[in-house]
Amino acid sequence: KDEDIIAYKKEINKNPLILDNYLMLGLLYEERGKYTEALEQANKGLSIPKIKALAYDPETNKIEKAIKVNQRLFWGLKLMKSRIYFSQKKFYKTIIELNQIIKDNPKQIKESYLGGETYYLLGRAYYKLNKYEKALNNYQQALKYHENYDYVYNGIAYVYLKQGLKKEALEIFEKNINLNPASSNSYDSLGE
Repeated sequence: KDEDIIAYKKEINKNPLILDNYLMLGLLYEERGKYTEALEQANKGLSIPKIKALAYDPETNKIEKAIKVNQRLFWGLKLMKSRIYFSQKKFYKTIIELNQIIKDNPKQIKESYLGGETYYLLGRAYYKLNKYEKALNNYQQALKYHENYDYVYNGIAYVYLKQGLKKEALEIFEKNINLNPASSNSYDSLGE
């Protein structure tokens, strides 16, 4: 809704140091396909020095130092940039950005669901570049964070199809349906 965009813009004008607002505004733009605007919000949020950046603390409902309450906001902004690059078919840029996220956040990667999304997107970028082994390796990494991530299973199955391993691909599609019976994505991919 345009009201949401207006509201986040007002919040940013009130306090330009709160990272949550850049992330949320960027996500709104991203879901509307306005990638230039989304990328602008990610870059603005990431340009705030970490020591000055603020975030909403969900436990206290107060604004605190982002580095203290939610370091994942930095990661979220970088991940949004990577998704935008991917949407713009800038696959090498996507890979560079995601590898930097992994390098900069080794501890957080192990402790966060964002690790699954990071490796999944990295797998997709390699797939688009026809680097199927690297895609497969990253999809398998993603499963360490999301054991039942339906999109990851589909990615693995598509890699197998590209490698001519039809039986293995079918097994993965069927496994995905068993693990994610409520996911239409699981069934749609099997139908292809």
